[in-house]
Amino acid sequence: MNSMNLSRYIKQFWLQNIGVVLVEVFKSVTDTVANILMANALTALTKLQAHEFLVWSAWAVLAYLGGAVGIYLEIYYVTHVIYLMDTALRRDIGQKLAAVNYEEYHRQSDSVYVSWLTNDITQINTYGFYNLVDIFSAISDIVFALIGLLYYRYSLVLLTVMLAVVMLVVPKLFGQPVQKRSQALSAANEQSMNQFSDILAGFDDLLMLNLRQRIVEKIAASSTRFMHATDRHKQLVGAMVGSSAAIGNLSQVAVMGFTGYLAFQRLVPIGAIMATRNFAESIFTGVANAGTLGIVTQGLDPLFAKYNALTPDPAKGQGMVGPLRQALQMNQVSFTYPDAQQPTLADFNLTLGAGKNYALVGPSGQGKTTIINLLAGNLTQYKGTLRFDGQDYRTIAPQAIRDQIVVLNQIPFIFNDTLRQNITLGREFTDQQLQTALTESGLADVVAKLPQGLDTLLTKSGRNLSGGQRQRVALARGLIGGRKIVFMDEGTASLDEAAAAQIEDSLLARADVTLLMVTHHLRNEIRPQFDRVITLGEEQD
Repeated sequence: MNSMNLSRYIKQFWLQNIGVVLVEVFKSVTDTVANILMANALTALTKLQAHEFLVWSAWAVLAYLGGAVGIYLEIYYVTHVIYLMDTALRRDIGQKLAAVNYEEYHRQSDSVYVSWLTNDITQINTYGFYNLVDIFSAISDIVFALIGLLYYRYSLVLLTVMLAVVMLVVPKLFGQPVQKRSQALSAANEQSMNQFSDILAGFDDLLMLNLRQRIVEKIAASSTRFMHATDRHKQLVGAMVGSSAAIGNLSQVAVMGFTGYLAFQRLVPIGAIMATRNFAESIFTGVANAGTLGIVTQGLDPLFAKYNALTPDPAKGQGMVGPLRQALQMNQVSFTYPDAQQPTLADFNLTLGAGKNYALVGPSGQGKTTIINLLAGNLTQYKGTLRFDGQDYRTIAPQAIRDQIVVLNQIPFIFNDTLRQNITLGREFTDQQLQTALTESGLADVVAKLPQGLDTLLTKSGRNLSGGQRQRVALARGLIGGRKIVFMDEGTASLDEAAAAQIEDSLLARADVTLLMVTHHLRNEIRPQFDRVITLGEEQD
C-alpha cells in the first residue's frame, strides 16, 4: 500500500474534488458579480438615477440568489465528497491493521485503534479535508476579487498584492509549533480513549464495591486532561489566525483609503469604494486563511506518520500445510517478551502427536499461554525450532498454520451480530457444513430452542448467551472451517462444572482432533483420557 497522506485521497477522488473546486469557483463568481452590480447601484444612487439604481439592484439580487445556490452545493456536495474520502481513509487504516501480525497489533490497545478511526478522522476532517476546501475557496475568492479590482484600476491590484505578500510571512512563523501541538492533541485523544475504555470495562467490579462514583471521577479527570491539550492547540492556532486577521484588517483599510483617493481624483466611480472594500476583504481573508490553514494542515503529518509506521506481517514463509498427520514439535524453543528481563521459556521441548490429547498444567507465569501462541504462529521472535509435520514454521505461511488451528480462550469474543454471522464470520458455507459444525460443537440443541434460530441477534460480548454457549460458538466457528487442532487456553475456567465437563468430554472423545488443554487445575475424572499430562517446570523431552 502506498504511503497515506492527504494528497493520496484528493487524487483518489480527483473527479469529485474537481466538482468541489467548481462549486467554490461558482460561489466566488457570484460574489464578485454581485459586488460590482451593487457598486454600480450605489454609483447610480449618488447620481440620483432611480431607474439605473433599480436595474442594477435587481441584477444584484439575482447574483446573490446564485450565491445562495452555491452555499447549498457547498454544504451538501462538499460534505458528501469528504465522507467518501473518510471511508477510504478508514478502509486503508483497516487494511494496515489487518496486515500486521499478532505482536505488532498488540503493541497498542484496541482503544488506541478506535481513536484512530474516530477522533483522528475528526481531526483530519477539521484540519485537513475541510481546511483544503477552505483553501480552494480562498484561492478562488482571491483570483476573482483581483479580477474585480482590475475592473476598476490596475494600481489597486498592485497595492493589494504587495500587502498580501506581507500577510503570507506571518503564518510560517507558527509552522513547527502547530505540528508539535497537533501531535500532542492526537496523543491526548488516544490516552483519553484508553482511559474511558479501561474504567467502563471495570463497571461490574466497581458496582460490587460500591465505587461507581470512581467512573465519574476518572471520566472527568481524563476529559479535563484532553481539554488542556485542546486548549494549548487552540491557543496557538488562535494566535496565528488572530495575527493574520489583524494584518488583513489593516490592509483592507489601506485599500479602501487608496480607493477613496482615486475617487477624489475621479479615476474610479464613488460606488467602487464599497466594491473594492469587499474585494480587499475577500483577498486578505483568503490569503490569511490559505496561509494559516496550510500550516494547520501540515500539522496532520504526525497522524499519517503513525499509520504509515504500521508494518505488514514480516513472515517470509510461503509453504502450505494440510491437516496434521504426524506431530507439532517444539525443539529447544526459547522466548522472551520485549522489555522482559528473563525468558518466559528457555530451551523448551514438546511434541504433540496427531489425534492425541494433551494437558498442559502449571501455575500462572510459567508460559502456558506463550506456548499456545507460539504453536498458533502468533509469536515469531523465538529461538529454536517449531515444526508442523516436520516442516519448519519459518518456511510456512502464517495463514496456512492458522487454517488448521482453533484457539478457545477463557472468554471468547462474540460480535454484536447474528449467531449465524458469529459462526461463519462472512465466509460462505453450505447448510450441511453449518449443521455439522453445530452438531460437533454441541450448539444444535441451543439453536433449536432459539425463536429466531441462527438469525438470533447476539449482544456485544454475547451477554445474551451463557458462558458455555459462548465457548461453543467459538468452537463452531473454528470447526466449520475443517480445523482439527484445538488449543484450549483455560477455555472452561470461567464455566460452571457441568458446562466445563460437557465441552471437555466432547472434545476428548473425538479421535480426529489433536487437543492441547491448558489449565491450572485438571479434573481428576478426565485425567485418564489424556495421552500425556505435561507439568511445566518438569524436565521436558
